[in-house]
Parts: sequence; C-alpha cells; structure tokens
Amino acid sequence: QVPRENRESVAVNLYEMDCRNPVPVVYVMHGGNLLDGDADQTDTFCNRMSKSLNCMVVAVNYTKLDSNRPPYQQDEIIDTVLYFSKRSSLYNIDPSRTAFVGFSGGAYLMIGASAILATKGFRVRGMIAFYPLIDDSLIQLADQHLIVTPITFVTCDNETENRAVDQLCEHIGKTGTETDIRHYGEAKTGFIEVNNPEYEGNRAFRNRKYLYTEDQKEYAHICEIWMNGAL
Repeated sequence: QVPRENRESVAVNLYEMDCRNPVPVVYVMHGGNLLDGDADQTDTFCNRMSKSLNCMVVAVNYTKLDSNRPPYQQDEIIDTVLYFSKRSSLYNIDPSRTAFVGFSGGAYLMIGASAILATKGFRVRGMIAFYPLIDDSLIQLADQHLIVTPITFVTCDNETENRAVDQLCEHIGKTGTETDIRHYGEAKTGFIEVNNPEYEGNRAFRNRKYLYTEDQKEYAHICEIWMNGAL
C-alpha cells in the first residue's frame, strides 16, 4: 500500500531486484477499459519483465471508473511514482531511469500522469502504450505541449483504435516529442495481456476465444521480446 495524506492509499504489486547497484523502475498500468481488470492480472507479465530487464516493477492497482472519475486515477499513479522516487535508496532504484507500460485504459491514464509529472519536474524516460484508449483530453494535453515523454504505441487489428493513435501522434509530433507506432496487423486487442495465466478467469475476455490461439500467443511472445529491448 502506498500511503497518501488525506486520501486513500494506492494498492500496488511490487517486484524488487536484489542488486548491488540501483536498478531502473517500470510502472505498469493494467487494462480493462477503466472498468475491469486489476494489477494481479499482470502478475506473470510483471515478474517476467523484472527478471528479464533486471529492474524493479510496480504494478499500480488504480481505482475503477465506477468509483472515481479521472483525474483521480492519474493522481494515484503520480503519487505512487513520487513515493518510490523519494525513497529510491530504500528500494535501490534509479528514478532517472523510469519508464511506463500501460494497456488500454491504463495506457490512457499513464499518458496523462506523465504529463502532470513533467510539470512537477519529474520526467519519465519513455512509455510503451498498448492499444490505448484515446479521447479529447489527450489531444488537448498534446496541443498544450504537455506530453513530453517519448511514446511507442503498439497497435493491432482495430481500425478505430489505430485512427485514434494516428491522430494523437500527429498532435504530439507538432511539439517535437518523439512518437513511434509498432503495428501488429494480425494481432487482436488484448493479445499481450490475455496470453498469461491470470487472464483465464477475466470475465471481459472469457468468451473471446480468438485471443487464445497459438498465433496470438506467438505474436505476444515476439512483441514482448521487442518490448524488453526497447525498454
């Protein structure tokens, strides 16, 4: 639990590394369209990432939309990042090597949180956004030159999502912030998350058998290798 003054604490899953030197830290924001999912459903993914990258991983179990509306969730992410960064010696992390990884609604939240963090003097080094939710609020942040963290977007076989990503990249590009799109044309939205054992019981994905094919598992494996290299 990450304590906060006069506010509810933030639940996180922490994956620490026993290293002599300070390690990078990656904050992971789960998907679920802001209404479903939780940090526990990224457990295998985060554990694998921590070992592969020799880094600390913090999976943020942000509040769902039916309990509080944004920017409450962005504040939870911001407070979590600042909490660990201020205690970097205790957790043996290097806050200057901080990255974000987010899925769907979690990707939407992390982009907003990174922009607010930058106004507070904390720069995230980079972000990977898997098939993010995008609305006018992110466009407005870009137009106000507040999105300053480089972002790589991972897109799938979803024309609506892809058009939204293209539009956001166009607006961000005007500010000089680096963006990139890595497109998996045969992959389906959710392919990274669901091909881990924790998602087998997720009610939002239970009837989406097309996500659990050998092809989708292979796309997830290939994408994760790329992600580790990018991070």
